[in-house]
Amino acid sequence: MSIDQSGFDTAAASYDEQFSHTNIGQFQRERVWQYLDKTFSKAWPQTVLELNCGTGIDALHFSSRGSRVLATDLSQEMLKETQAKLLHSNAADSVTLTQLDLADPQLPNAECHHLIFSNFGGINCINVTQLRKLAEFCFHCLHPGGHCIFVVMPQNTLFDRWYRFAQGQSEVYKQRAEKHQLEVSLGDATVSTYYHNASDIINTFEQFEFVDAFTVGLLPSYLESSRFLKVYQGIERFLLPILKSTKYSDHFLIHLKK
Repeated sequence: MSIDQSGFDTAAASYDEQFSHTNIGQFQRERVWQYLDKTFSKAWPQTVLELNCGTGIDALHFSSRGSRVLATDLSQEMLKETQAKLLHSNAADSVTLTQLDLADPQLPNAECHHLIFSNFGGINCINVTQLRKLAEFCFHCLHPGGHCIFVVMPQNTLFDRWYRFAQGQSEVYKQRAEKHQLEVSLGDATVSTYYHNASDIINTFEQFEFVDAFTVGLLPSYLESSRFLKVYQGIERFLLPILKSTKYSDHFLIHLKK
């Protein structure tokens, strides 16, 4: 069963405004990039296979570091947004775009890459069975010693739990905690979402070596419009060095190696 791309097509034009360029989105992306800078401080990966590239911000970042990028997404509208960015950049020669369904990942004449990267919950669009298929795909598409770095939304989370209970939506959080499929707002659209803990990724990607996992951010993007945002950000910055478990995350990063 393929992922329904319609929600992402609808959200594509406004995605940067509603997430990428927000305080919460920029904070979380900077933390991901800081980890990449540290991990690849000696040499950036020569080739990157990016899953769910969205509007292309990460693809351009990898290109600026000298990587050749195969940027993939199921949504044609997201790919169009990426293409528009490429036309106004110096990355057109180093970034290639193609459509890819994570529920049934197939690339004709697939080459091996040094890094497979997925940011901001792309693999939350697939269930555990499909996740196993993705693990096989990644294993075959990586060079020996290559890396998988994914940013994922976990089953449990601190601020969303507080918010749901405060809003009288405890049943929604209960469904998330029990790993039910949920329809989650993405701009003016909704997308089917499955939540995966770090242990789920480690167990599913059993052919890989676990390297690291850490909390990228604690605040859900819907808090961007809250008048208490600065207060929440202060609490987040206080808690991030203390909360070592990724289960409190809005997004967490997990790093695996072949």
